[in-house]
Amino acid sequence: MIAAPLQALAVPIDALEVWPGNYREHDIGAICESLTRFGQQKPIVVQAATMKIVAGNGQYLAAQALGWTEIAANVVEISDDEAEAFLIADNRTSERGRNTDDKLAVLLERVAKRGQLVGTGYDGDDVDDLLKRVRREQQVAVRPEIPFSTELMEEHQYIVLYFDNTLDWNSAVTKLGIKQARTPDSTETYDRAGIGRVIRGADVIARLDG
Repeated sequence: MIAAPLQALAVPIDALEVWPGNYREHDIGAICESLTRFGQQKPIVVQAATMKIVAGNGQYLAAQALGWTEIAANVVEISDDEAEAFLIADNRTSERGRNTDDKLAVLLERVAKRGQLVGTGYDGDDVDDLLKRVRREQQVAVRPEIPFSTELMEEHQYIVLYFDNTLDWNSAVTKLGIKQARTPDSTETYDRAGIGRVIRGADVIARLDG
């Protein structure tokens, strides 16, 4: 079940250990289905000195559950400190990725119509739910969240920026030269051009160039 190009990397499963303190909970059933259908297509990463698994603990546990005796592993010389940092990075970079639901829906619908969902981690209900959500979102009329100033005319080009966290907002305040002001009721706010912080593009460019 190990892909041909990886067979030279095969090591005995009994020689390996899960990394101590590995915090990731895996869907072993889904990984088992994937390995059963596709085999092992990418190696796990193992620390040479201890044969502990730095990345791919889920694959290892699933292969073990399936009764495999070997698994392909990239055995590397790496310190404990670097191994723990890499383990975190491997998990975190995966978490930070996001699906583009409309593109995923198209792909899943195509795969489902061919009856090829087994081993993908999705079932028919998952596909139906995703398709319904995407279609519902596509039917909702897009309305601006920010009321624009009457100064904006049809021929104007504009960009509206929004920020998900305070750090990014504070960075924009500095880079764009947005000034803090006080309202008549003495609360602090930020100056605006128009309504909802619509800012003249030429002003922004001038600030960035400066």
